[in-house]
Parts: sequence; C-alpha cells; structure tokens
Amino acid sequence: MYSPPFGWVGGALGAKIGWDGKTASVDGKKVPDCQMINGSSYAPVRAVAEAAGAKVNWNGKEKLVSIRL
Repeated sequence: MYSPPFGWVGGALGAKIGWDGKTASVDGKKVPDCQMINGSSYAPVRAVAEAAGAKVNWNGKEKLVSIRL
C-alpha cells in the first residue's frame, strides 16, 4: 500500500480535504488508515482517490496505478 502525503492526492483531484487532528476527510467522506508522521498526514492513494469519486486501477505487471475522474 502506498501512502503519500494526504494533500497531494486529494489536491491533485480537486477535492476538498480536511484533517481534524485524528480523522482525514475528502469531500466530507472519512478516509481510513490515515496517519500523522512528523507533521504531515499520510493516507492510502486508493482510499483518497475513491473518496474523491475517482476510479482506481492497479496494474500489477507494470506496477502502475491509474486514477481517473
């Protein structure tokens, strides 16, 4: 599971992101498995993208993630 900084993915998708100190949200939907590390919040790419309404596909052979709005 790849967990980049939470705002990178949500922001790139044009989503409204939120963090209340414990829980992350994308467009008002809670994002599971988010964590704070050294002042930055991290969350799984799939969880953030799907909460923003995107379709996520994993190509295991090429090790490539595709995200489509």
